[in-house]
Amino acid sequence: MVTLGELVSIDKVIDLQKDSKRNVLLGLAYSNSDVYYKLTSVIKRQPDIIALGSSRVLCFSPSFFTKKVQFFNAGLGVSKLHHFSEFLEKIPDTKEPKVILMGVDQYYFNDNFNKNFRSQDNYEQSYYNGGSYVAKFKKGYTAVYDDFLNGKLLFRDINRQDNSFETFGLNARIHAFGFRNDGCIQSSDPYNKNDHLFQDTFRRIEKGVQRFEYGKELSEKSLHELDKFLSECKKRNIYVVGFLPPFANSVVNKIHSMKDKYSYLSLLSPEIQPIFFKYNFNFFDYTDISSLGAQDIEFIDGFHGCEKAYLRLFINMVENDTHLQKIADVSALKLALKQAKNDCKVFE
Repeated sequence: MVTLGELVSIDKVIDLQKDSKRNVLLGLAYSNSDVYYKLTSVIKRQPDIIALGSSRVLCFSPSFFTKKVQFFNAGLGVSKLHHFSEFLEKIPDTKEPKVILMGVDQYYFNDNFNKNFRSQDNYEQSYYNGGSYVAKFKKGYTAVYDDFLNGKLLFRDINRQDNSFETFGLNARIHAFGFRNDGCIQSSDPYNKNDHLFQDTFRRIEKGVQRFEYGKELSEKSLHELDKFLSECKKRNIYVVGFLPPFANSVVNKIHSMKDKYSYLSLLSPEIQPIFFKYNFNFFDYTDISSLGAQDIEFIDGFHGCEKAYLRLFINMVENDTHLQKIADVSALKLALKQAKNDCKVFE
């Protein structure tokens, strides 16, 4: 665990990523300090703009913005709607970002989802740095031992190292997977093999489980939580651009085929948009981005778009938002999209 970097201090990694010109990759396998890592990074870096939301905002990158803009991706810094306010509350006054790109996942407003994911309700429990060196060792050594016995981890893997970047954690060292200096996810293989042709997403939809719970009405509590967060942002002079993240085209069609089981989805924009407009913020519905030219091949799985898909929606955002036009070059972004080398990645 020592060699793999699983016992590293999260604060040490944050400082290294902040100050190093070399890419430092954090990809732990036996502990989870994502919330602490993202929030503490934002506090220490004081970026101009952040992307905040679930894993569905992780494809926003610094390359989307002009070089003078300091961007950090705080994706996975929250997992429920009320976490947004708690995230913001922990950022000291004067250290908040100027702009937040807010990923408003559709299922945040479905009470059936909220009931099934109550284990994630307590934000303070998620705000955890992994504990002491000894605590991490006690928690992880049995899992490492089991992985050796089951053949999931080999001795040769321990010494594997890509010298082009510094790694901390098994996932970073073996799979080149983890958080980069800018908070974005790096992956040697962007596609989710467990959702080949979106079969796992389709299963979730057919059974109404795992973020695809059925729902007919919007959660009033969630609407209140959204208003509370946006009100606080307004008080702290933070400009917010909210959006509903995209589903793959085939997934959108599958949801539509379920008739009224997901009728709450059609209520989202009419209810959410006025709340954003109330505070002079902007809001976009990107549930279906086929009209922007996105195809299924531009999705990691059924509900996570690749960088290329997110560049498409970001270009549309910028074209329709005067604040973003000051910090992003639409012409340069359109050229980058046109010159993309593959269906997933646009920038190196």
